[in-house]
This record gives sequence, structure tokens and C-alpha cells, in this order.
Amino acid sequence: RQHGGALQFAHEGLRRDCMIVTKAVHQWGRALQFAHEDIKRDRTVVLEAVRRDGMALLFADEDTKKDHEVVLEAVAQVEESFQYAHNVIKSDRTVVFQAVRLRGLALRHAHSDFKRDCMIVLEAVRQHGLALQYAHKDLQGHRAIVLEAVRQHGWALRHAQEDFKRDRTIVLEAVRQHGLALHYAHEDLQNDRAIVLEAVRGFADALGAAAPALRGDPDLQPARAIRNVIAGPGATAPVLQVAAPR
Repeated sequence: RQHGGALQFAHEGLRRDCMIVTKAVHQWGRALQFAHEDIKRDRTVVLEAVRRDGMALLFADEDTKKDHEVVLEAVAQVEESFQYAHNVIKSDRTVVFQAVRLRGLALRHAHSDFKRDCMIVLEAVRQHGLALQYAHKDLQGHRAIVLEAVRQHGWALRHAQEDFKRDRTIVLEAVRQHGLALHYAHEDLQNDRAIVLEAVRGFADALGAAAPALRGDPDLQPARAIRNVIAGPGATAPVLQVAAPR
């Protein structure tokens, strides 16, 4: 009960005792590795293990790695666990879609066909923008996907095709989400005052990624930039009434 890892020193009879192993994995999911092979096939025990530590999926029986509920419970804890799912699962579109909805970065371990599946990649980048790095290069050139990715995580701009690094709308969305995304913008946009202003407003150090000619601009210094706002889509300017001169 104190630490599930103690299971490795237990007698074989205890390591095949369902109740004892369940208590062990409740304390430490990876204690599943010390369970008897018969217990590694026990769905209830494996579920408890992956709920505590998704990486415990590594130690489950191969048939259990085909169980979509077990796999998704593991992925919900940590995306890297998806690599241990059976290939049957990683080739199941429905399961892959659910996996990337839970953890976008699980796309890394999906079957290659799904890395070029527009709907799956879109779902992945909505959950975690950096999943864009695992998408097929054709989808790294899909504007709607790139836009979703940078809105979720500005640094996703790094993994977009070069044309998008000079796309003003996409770069503006990226630096709004994380100022340092300016590092990955085309040099022309690193010399765009409005974009640099927006980047610095969100992250003072982003000024270092601006074109040298702008780094000394008084209006772009962090203390002043933070007081300036670029209106977003749909915003309207305030209307001021000025009295007629007398």
C-alpha cells in the first residue's frame, strides 16, 4: 500500500493476486510490469493502471492493447502512451480521432495515413497546435489547419510551410497567442510595426525577434507597447463628439 513498486519483491502468488496487484497499480500505475502475465490480461487491473499512469500501457498484454477504452484512458493521461497501443488500434480511424481529441500530440504515433487526414489533423491542432509538426507536409500547407494551429499555440508557425510565415493574418494570430512566434515569421513581417507591437504586447522579449531597425522604436518598447492594442476582427473604434469651434 505504501508504494506499488514493492510488488516486484512479492512472491509469485501475490503477483498473480488480482486484489493485491490492483492496490499496487493504484499507488503506482507502472507496477503493472511486476504483475503476473495472467494479471496483465485483466482488463480491470490494466484500466486502473493506465488511469494512474498512461505509460503503464507498455506493460499490458498485447490483446489488452487492442482495447480502445483502455488505450483512450491511457492517452487521456499522456499522449506518448499511444505508441504502445496495438497497430490494430492505431489503424482505427475512430479511435485515432478520439485520441487526438484528447491529446493532439498523440498524432505523432498514429498510422501515417491519418497524418494526411484533414479532419483528424484539424482535430489534433485544435487540441494542441504543435501537433502540426506531425501532420503530413501537404497539410502543413493547408491554410485552415495552420490557422487553427497557430491560434492554439503560436509556435506552431514554426512547422507551417514557408508561404504561411509571410502570411500577415496567420502571423498576427500566431504572435497574439505567443509573442515569441515572431521568431518564425518571415523577415518582412519581423519588420512590420503592427505585428511587432502585437508580439511585444504579449511577450516583452519578442522585441529581440523584430527587425533591427525596429528594436529601438520607442513605441515598441514593452512598457509602452503593452498600453497599445490592435483591434481584432469585428472591433469598432470609439466615437468621439467634438464641439464646434466658437
